[in-house]
Amino acid sequence: MASSQVRQEHFRLLVVGAERSRWLGGQDIGPESARDVLLCLPGLLETQSHFQGLVSALADDCRVFLFDYAGRGTSDPMAEEAHYNMSGYLGDLGIVLAHVQGRMRGSAGAATKGLFRDRLPPRLHLVGTSMGGLLAMYLAQNRPDGIASIILNDVSSMLPWGGIFGLMTGIGSVTKGARLFGNVNEMAQELGVDPRLLRAVQKPRHLDLPHETTFHGVDFRNLFRQVELPTLILRGGQSDVIDDAEEERMRSLNPRVQFSVFPQAGHPVPYDRASLSVIREFLKSIS
Repeated sequence: MASSQVRQEHFRLLVVGAERSRWLGGQDIGPESARDVLLCLPGLLETQSHFQGLVSALADDCRVFLFDYAGRGTSDPMAEEAHYNMSGYLGDLGIVLAHVQGRMRGSAGAATKGLFRDRLPPRLHLVGTSMGGLLAMYLAQNRPDGIASIILNDVSSMLPWGGIFGLMTGIGSVTKGARLFGNVNEMAQELGVDPRLLRAVQKPRHLDLPHETTFHGVDFRNLFRQVELPTLILRGGQSDVIDDAEEERMRSLNPRVQFSVFPQAGHPVPYDRASLSVIREFLKSIS
């Protein structure tokens, strides 16, 4: 993923469970002395490879941590289909965060010994795509002291029913089509996910973190209001997740939020030259 000149280290983290222990896989990429450290949270059916563009552009001068949720990419699957839910991902994310912060402290310790004496202390930013953005907000709500900012890729404080049904219908039609015309296991292998995950994410119990269900959709406004960190939102102009009215509502809920709209982008916004330029400028603005 990263160029041969960029430091790249794989890691595995043990998650001890009541029924079965499992491993989470991730990577630590970029200079250990970097000022800005990015912890990247993928979307619903994404793996860490989703951030390849970000790593290629930023890992020369930023430290980037990637990982896979359970049942995706390099991480072990859950023991049971019912265990796939957002509270489980958030628990795993807490383990990843502790690992990242431990590595950051190690780098800071090296700085005090004179290796990076001219460097400022590192600061951690969460970069969340879609579902990963929701998890970033839950994490920032509970652990704000260790996080400098959050960057949300096409994440709204209100998920409209149309968008939710569209996503679920798309996943359902793909899995149904695979049963009729192919093999679900082959499709899951292509995505790099556990086949049971394709069924689990379509069930209401998957979204088991605190939220409100309204006539308009799934409401995360209270959560969004409580994020007391500088926040950048990348908005896809062709996405139905955030419209102009929702952007105005989110600005009123949280004065720390900044929006950057990419007119030709759908959901999520690609990590390309345009969006990464905005991210760079946002990181520079954090005091």
